[in-house]
Amino acid sequence: MPDRPEAAVPKARAARLEHIDSLRGVACLLVVYIHAVQWLERNAFPMSGPEATLLHASITWLDPGKVGVLVFFAISGYVVPFSLRRPLAHPLREFVVNRFFRLMPAYWFSLVAGVLIIIWFEQRPTDLAGWLGNLVLAPQLFGREPLLDVYWTLQVELVFYVACAGLAVLGLIHLRHLAGWLAMLGLAGALAAAALKHFLLIDLPVGLALWLSLMFWGFAAREADISGDRLVARQVQLLFWAFLLALGPICYLGYHRLPSVYGTWQSYFWSYALAVVIFWAFAIRWPWSAGWLTRVGRISYSIYLLHVLCIIVLGAWLGPWLAGRVPGLVFIGLVGLASVAVSAPTFAWLEQPAINLGREVNRRWRAAPDGRLRQRPLL
Repeated sequence: MPDRPEAAVPKARAARLEHIDSLRGVACLLVVYIHAVQWLERNAFPMSGPEATLLHASITWLDPGKVGVLVFFAISGYVVPFSLRRPLAHPLREFVVNRFFRLMPAYWFSLVAGVLIIIWFEQRPTDLAGWLGNLVLAPQLFGREPLLDVYWTLQVELVFYVACAGLAVLGLIHLRHLAGWLAMLGLAGALAAAALKHFLLIDLPVGLALWLSLMFWGFAAREADISGDRLVARQVQLLFWAFLLALGPICYLGYHRLPSVYGTWQSYFWSYALAVVIFWAFAIRWPWSAGWLTRVGRISYSIYLLHVLCIIVLGAWLGPWLAGRVPGLVFIGLVGLASVAVSAPTFAWLEQPAINLGREVNRRWRAAPDGRLRQRPLL
């Protein structure tokens, strides 16, 4: 998901955050895994009894993809808001520029590739309204759905960015204890929304409140790490236990009436709980990194955007030949390898240059005495 940690911290501190890149690597591989498993199930891929039981259980009682996405959300909170605290003349403007060049070029590339691959391999048409809606990351405004299922998380990221920008505009982004209180407010809001949904059948965004709560928890965790403030550290610890205690009632009240295609309320609970434990353990308590996972984490945004397209292509080209010849886990492994192979050059040739371009835009803005962007070519 968006943002490498080095962009948000001084260079001397960047090495400390390799554990965040490793955690991001774990999260994106979990998302790749679940989408590959779902392809196997949709296409009735022949599997042995034990393998089928294992893969089915992994999406019935625990959704690895949901775990990965939730960890991504917490990581965004841990990394993103701190660029708004930099002592700059126009921190909000630079934040918007950096976020734009971090998200949109790679997103648009995946969108164009997605349209071409879907038309070619699935013969699924896309109309102008759907194309325009996806182009601006708001297909619902045009009565359409995201072209790829993974795009919805980018909309959640944008909500969090707007919230952080609002805190900056109000002069609140530097308040040490605010993120922890906002995380608690989000968790309480999720519980209230779930109760209203269950008892009064009022359909409120339970998930959005939980996602923002996780993001602000990540924000508070990084605040505790940087400032050493004991009250913030206590907030982070209290939130860990509050999540584990509140998730059961929230998931039951909010999700037990959902159609089975969306998963059981138990799978929601175990997925949320595991994501909280993973982030707590490996981002806060015992930071841990592995070289190969760190490298995967650095290209995780491209992997996240492109792995679904790899599944479509591999499923069309190799799926019929592999069926009945190899275990489903082989297909999952091939999807993972293909996703990394496609994403590494995408990061090197598109993502990183776009990030650098955003930094150059901001650098030239800062250098301009009248605050206007210099007109020299950027490329």
